[in-house]
Amino acid sequence: MILITGANRGVGAALLSAYRARGSAASGTTRADPAPDGLMTLDVTDPAAQRRAALAWGSRPMSLLVCNAGVLLDDGERLADGYPAQV
Repeated sequence: MILITGANRGVGAALLSAYRARGSAASGTTRADPAPDGLMTLDVTDPAAQRRAALAWGSRPMSLLVCNAGVLLDDGERLADGYPAQV
């Protein structure tokens, strides 16, 4: 199974569509809640949302993870040492 983050539009939606068109088992995520049909709700910046998505995914094997979802980098944090994980 393939998982593509940020698959509700743009590059992520195109990748999801292409994988599905070639017959691959693929799923995608979106920040929208509730998520449109065929997508799972996931805000990649929210640790609680990450936990919920992991629980929803369950024990299904994942053959490919495409980390397409973006984050806002212009908020005073440095990529090297900013953005601490929130537990």
